[in-house]
This record gives sequence, C-alpha cells and structure tokens, in this order.
Amino acid sequence: MAPTIIDWVKKGPVGCGLNRANWTFAELATHLYHTHGIEVSETTMRDFCHRHGIRPYRPRYRFLRGDPDLQAAARQDLDALKEKAQAGECVLLSQDEARFPLVPTLRATLGVKGFRPLVGTWDNKDLVYCFAALNLVSGRLTTRLVDSPAGATVKTGKSKTRRLQEAFAGHLRDIGRAYPAEQYGEVIVVIDKAPWHRGALITEALSAYPHLRLYPLPSYSPQLNVIERLWRVLRRRATHNRLFESPAELRAALRASLCYYQTLKHKVLSLIQRPRKVAKLAAL
Repeated sequence: MAPTIIDWVKKGPVGCGLNRANWTFAELATHLYHTHGIEVSETTMRDFCHRHGIRPYRPRYRFLRGDPDLQAAARQDLDALKEKAQAGECVLLSQDEARFPLVPTLRATLGVKGFRPLVGTWDNKDLVYCFAALNLVSGRLTTRLVDSPAGATVKTGKSKTRRLQEAFAGHLRDIGRAYPAEQYGEVIVVIDKAPWHRGALITEALSAYPHLRLYPLPSYSPQLNVIERLWRVLRRRATHNRLFESPAELRAALRASLCYYQTLKHKVLSLIQRPRKVAKLAAL
C-alpha cells in the first residue's frame, strides 16, 4: 500500500475527494479503512509515514482565482527579463510590502515538558509596513519603513489605501535615486495589483523618473513575486518571539535585519535561487 498512500499524500485530501485541506495521521488511517477496509491505529500510520519519508510540512496557499494562462505568460516574461538583467541590459526588481505588528509573531521554541513557553504581548494594534524592492541579480535591497498606528484613518483623515499609496510613491522615488537614469537605462519593477500601486501619486512619481517601468503581475499570483520568499526569513530574524514596546523598537529590529541581509547578499541570492536549484536537481 505504500505507493498508494504516498500518492494520496501528494494529491492532498481534496484530490482524494475529501472536503478538508490537510492530512493528519489519523485521517490517513481513516481514509485507508474507508477505501480498502484495512484498519490501523494512528500510531501505526505515523510509524509507516516516518519510514517512507512522509512528514509534516507547512502548506502554502494556492489561489484558485488565479488564471493559469496569464501566470504562464508572466513567468515567460519574467524569465526573459531576468536574462536581460543578467546581461546588463536592464535592472529587474521584485517589489512588495509586508506588515509587521507589535504583537509578537510566534514560532516553535525550546521548552521543557510540562512547562509551555510563554511570550508576552501588549495586544497593541500598531503596525509597521516594510516596502522593499529586491534586485534579482545583485541581491541589493531598497527599503522604506512606514508606521501605521491604530486608528490612523481617524487621526489623519486618510484611508489605508491613500496612506500606502503615498508611501509607495515615496518608495518609487527611493528606487529612482538608488538606480539613477545616468547609470541604469531601464529599471523594471515587478509589482502585484494592490490598489495603492496605481493612481495620480504613482503617475507623478514615475514621471519624475521616466526610466522606471512597472510590470504588474496577474491577479492572485504571489508565487511569481520572488521577494515574497524574503518575508518569512525576515520575520524569523526580526520579530519571532520578541516583544516590542513601541513602533520605534520594531523599526530598529527590522532595520538591523535588513542591514544584515544587505551585508550578506549571498544569503538573499541563495533564497532566490534555491527553488530553481531544487527543481533542477529533481529533474536530474
């Protein structure tokens, strides 16, 4: 039954006609009983899975609204732009923004049986947004941190979209100064279709730096935006299991981690290249 069960795990519960997202050892044992009449315990199924290289993984979302044809075309465009960038014909940047709350983000930590680890929190709703553009050839980061305190809409009279639009326009100007037209003929910035990535403020910023060009990805295609891979490692280094008493402390932690990745650009490049390398090794 090993090939059959491994195939179930690869396809996922939905691929086996079940209305759940993730497998557990108990659910695998139950599905084996319902389909083949073989009854095993959860412990037996766990031992079987360990012997056959089946272990817990953190799943990723697959956006069902994404258009596969548009995504395939965008992937080809990005590969062609990457080749141009590697040849020095343009600069290719992957741009995105992520929000970092003062409430600590949690991950597994060491503990002693019977003593569950605790991480303090002030339950503060303030946020810090990190805008970042990653050079897909050199690993260089261009970043901007923006505070978003609780109740900012009431305090400033501006909506979240308007505030992030102003921040993105400033971020584009940062990119324009970091990659001047005299030295870089064309700078292509890959973005998603967030509402603050368009509007009069963005048009004004682009007119001030005409060598910048935006490349919008298809909707619901985060897997095509390479910088998405940076956020997990940045959170792990800067915010996991840490208590911040003010946005200033959170900004300091983010700056320190961003400087770390700027100093060791090979770590960022390895993060970019790792999925492709794994795919090549799997194909050999």
